Amino acid sequence: MRLGRDFASQTPHPICQLLAFPTPVTPSGPSPTAGAVFLSYAREDAEAARRIADALRAFGMEVWFDQNELRGGDSWDAKIRKQIKECALFMPVVSAHTQERGEGYFRREWKLAVERTGDMAAGIAFVLPVVIDLTTEADALVPEEFMRVQWTRLSGALPSAEFVAQVKRLLEAPRKPAGPTRSASLPAASEPGLAGLEPNLRADIKRDPGDHGAWMRLGGVLAMLGQKDEALRSARRAVELTPETHDRIYAAGRRAGLAFVQTWTGERDAAITAYAALLCQAGSLMFDDNPELNVHVMKVDPCFAPLRNDPRFEALLNDPKNNAPLF
Repeated sequence: MRLGRDFASQTPHPICQLLAFPTPVTPSGPSPTAGAVFLSYAREDAEAARRIADALRAFGMEVWFDQNELRGGDSWDAKIRKQIKECALFMPVVSAHTQERGEGYFRREWKLAVERTGDMAAGIAFVLPVVIDLTTEADALVPEEFMRVQWTRLSGALPSAEFVAQVKRLLEAPRKPAGPTRSASLPAASEPGLAGLEPNLRADIKRDPGDHGAWMRLGGVLAMLGQKDEALRSARRAVELTPETHDRIYAAGRRAGLAFVQTWTGERDAAITAYAALLCQAGSLMFDDNPELNVHVMKVDPCFAPLRNDPRFEALLNDPKNNAPLF
């Protein structure tokens, strides 16, 4: 039987496989994706930008994301110019905060990115605007050049699996102009995605309303699609269908699944509280037929990316009583 440390370096959490995450990069895994993503954001959006950076880095992508509030000065300006000149993708974070600010260093970054596109062939994917709230493209105060490319929306400012996969594809694609019939930023229509899983799971539930596994998988899919309320309802239904009096192990697994959904819908407090309780139960973090998830996996598994850098989550992972294999 493998120990937790070995498992952590080899296998992602089953729900990540189910939800079509790219393969996460671990110390013994593949080398990081070539090229870097430059994240440009207003300081009020630093937390949302950090979540995006954490999600991309979890899959081996290099992200230039500086949280230093003291921007300015010749050396700082030179560093920013160099990074924008050398990055593979420029990702401006658009929000109500950028709308409110007619001036800001991020606007200088946007102009520098636009200047670089002047040396690029038409159709090369470079600028990838990301909207993290209800700001519309029509009203957005952005350079005109931003309106000529495909925008991405992240509901609740939460990076989804499809978003991560999209960025990874763009970084790994050859640097050449896109064809006339397809936007450089969109996946091909035939490529499988999370949205394709939803109707199948709903059909499974219609056939068997008591299928707690289907309810939980649907909750996970909806969470990654940004449908927070319905995702939480589906995950809670799975928990209701698996009471501890019926099956203690599977009940714990469903609570872990609910914590996953809470993690990816911005319910950090609830998720961390659930994981704290589950870590006290040997083998309790089982999801479906895999009982090997433990703190060693949680330290590297991209499913927990939204909780990275939260002091409470890091304390759980580093608590000596939680560091022993749970099986």
